[in-house]
Amino acid sequence: MIDLSGRWALVTGGTRGIGRAAGLELARAGAHCVLTHRWGSVDPGALAADYAAVGARAPLIVEADVSRDADTVALLDVVRQHTDHLDIFVSNAGLAARVGSLDDYQWPALQRTLSYGAWPLARYLQLMQERLGRYPRHVIAVSSDGPDHFYPGYDFVATSKAVLEQLAKSLAMHLAPHDVQVNAVRFGLVDTEATRAFFGDLPTWLQQLGIDGAMVLTPEACGRAIVALCSGYLDALTGQVITVDGGSGHRNNLIVLHQAAHRAAASSTP
Repeated sequence: MIDLSGRWALVTGGTRGIGRAAGLELARAGAHCVLTHRWGSVDPGALAADYAAVGARAPLIVEADVSRDADTVALLDVVRQHTDHLDIFVSNAGLAARVGSLDDYQWPALQRTLSYGAWPLARYLQLMQERLGRYPRHVIAVSSDGPDHFYPGYDFVATSKAVLEQLAKSLAMHLAPHDVQVNAVRFGLVDTEATRAFFGDLPTWLQQLGIDGAMVLTPEACGRAIVALCSGYLDALTGQVITVDGGSGHRNNLIVLHQAAHRAAASSTP
């Protein structure tokens, strides 16, 4: 039902996790994808094979640090060799700086987290206008429910997501005269390598408690939500922070976990 044929999409952090899934789903719908990565986080051959498996054109993969203007300018110059515009921009890259205690509250660490997770949303748009002469029609900022929840070690990331969401709302107002839709998508718990590295194997633990899989999103579900927002069917939405969590926000509480733990203990009793 969604046809993005002929459209060009840029996904930062597009080789792993939510970004990888978003690129694949956009390509499945017909879009040509440009994916950025950093720190050697991609096997181009394996990624191209994933795209071929869904009948999509291989992505253009560019190593670029989202916090560096020079890298962004070089990226857009590469894009300009293939197309004169971008239709979709998914701002997904970030930096997961862990905070263990108040001693870790250091301005350089917070500043670095913001420079990767929030500021590129605005800076990329400025440079797209400068280098390509226009803004993308659809802009998606990938956020999380961190600003409204306490997760151990997540202090700076949650702060960055809060700034990202505010920027998305403000940018939507600034870009409305250009017919640009800007929205932030606040995902709940997503089963990715980054999530497991930061919080441990929560998905398996929840399964052991007998809690159904709807509490944990797949990256593919996140990718489909992003495609929907870029489809043209939801263009009445702009300047919004949209929660996509499979309903887990309603069920994620101590009572549910207590009951699940009680049932798991009872079932394991001889």
